Amino acid sequence: SYLEITSDSYFGFIKDFVVGIGPWKETIVATKGNHLAAATDLVAKAHAHNLQ
Repeated sequence: SYLEITSDSYFGFIKDFVVGIGPWKETIVATKGNHLAAATDLVAKAHAHNLQ
């Protein structure tokens, strides 16, 4: 599931195999109607595990 593959434990696992993640833009900043919503913590979580 999305929650599993964006968890800290999963990022800790994949950091030994990959350099970064390639998320869909809606997983970084969602939209509501025709406006941007608040950014998620996905990028910060990836950076915390030294992923790009």
